[in-house]
Amino acid sequence: MNKKQEEALNDISKLLMQKRAKLISFEYYEKIFGNIVLKIEYQNEDHLFVTDRSEVYHNGKFLFEFNQAGYDYYKKTSKSPSVYFLMKAIDETLK
Repeated sequence: MNKKQEEALNDISKLLMQKRAKLISFEYYEKIFGNIVLKIEYQNEDHLFVTDRSEVYHNGKFLFEFNQAGYDYYKKTSKSPSVYFLMKAIDETLK
């Protein structure tokens, strides 16, 4: 795992701890548009989050596209857009 992947996993892990969710698997495809596949357990249910190019999915359902989200993420964070919007999706989905 390279430094970028480790940073992404650390940021996501912190959020999951706050949500009391358990990490099951994490795959970061830096060479494929920075796509991420994240499987977690939350309240005894499995959840699959996927970033694919500029889109975010939860359990196979399209949530939003980065460009449609109305954010200029480069002004808000130095994180990769995939990590930033994945964390946004987790935070908004797991209540």
